[in-house]
Amino acid sequence: MKGKFNSDDYQTPKWLFDALDKVYRFDLDAACTRESCLAPNGFYFDYGYDALKEQWEKYDRIFVNPPYSKRAGPLSEWVRIMWWTVLFHRKLVVAILPATPNTKWFGYIKGSANVFYPERRIAFNTPDGKPTKSARHDTMIVTWNGHERVINAKLTR
Repeated sequence: MKGKFNSDDYQTPKWLFDALDKVYRFDLDAACTRESCLAPNGFYFDYGYDALKEQWEKYDRIFVNPPYSKRAGPLSEWVRIMWWTVLFHRKLVVAILPATPNTKWFGYIKGSANVFYPERRIAFNTPDGKPTKSARHDTMIVTWNGHERVINAKLTR
């Protein structure tokens, strides 16, 4: 299956989104394709759309599992937009990101967000719905806005 799909096309597993949505009740999936949108509204990074140029502040509870390659904008730009949305528009943003604290963009997270590290690597889904073996790297779930609810349940099936 390697090479058949670009990793930017991988999708958030439904069980993971549902667990987070049960707590946060998202009204926007800010980084999806038309086929993979999990929230009631979506900003797309496919078909010529650019989610980074959309008005995120129109929504209150935003879920983001951004593409990790530069094809849809560098990850640092996605993280900066998330941070900006929280800082200047007081919105809730929950993101699934690679656990790489040695990156420059991690500065937007450190001290300004709650971070949850799942016990194991997440197996994302390919566009045809099949789970991958697991992510190539550890993952963290980042919650901005000083939201009082912290994920305290294990996110396992």
